[in-house]
Amino acid sequence: MDKPCIEGVVAVIERDGCLLAIRRAAGVLAGGCWCLPGGAIEAGESPAEAVAREVREEVGLEVQPVKEVWQWLRPDGQLRLYWWLVRLPEDAPPPTPAVSEVAEVRWVRREEFHQLEPILESNLQFMEFYCRFCRNGKQTHTRTETN
Repeated sequence: MDKPCIEGVVAVIERDGCLLAIRRAAGVLAGGCWCLPGGAIEAGESPAEAVAREVREEVGLEVQPVKEVWQWLRPDGQLRLYWWLVRLPEDAPPPTPAVSEVAEVRWVRREEFHQLEPILESNLQFMEFYCRFCRNGKQTHTRTETN
């Protein structure tokens, strides 16, 4: 019997040309890796609700989901991530990492994001898309990973 596909969300939080990146805490899935904030969609929750909740839980920020801009499907078909642009209020406080989930937070310029190590592969693929997205008129896109 096939395992069901887990669905998750990833928050794209940009301020002054920088994205909010997190390094996952040692005791969680993909611990020590850099990525954008996000996590699993809970039962009965919409992706927009999930992305707002995950940002609040991981870095203590209140955001407004704007729109889904990208999807990624793991090659085994057991994980699908929905990438969401979110709006951070101008008067938002600095991010405060939840130490049980996040070891570090950092604002990173788009063009420097790939230099974070180690970084989740799906985030690298997203950044390739996002840099084009920002240059070419912000169109949505779906990608299924095949490597």
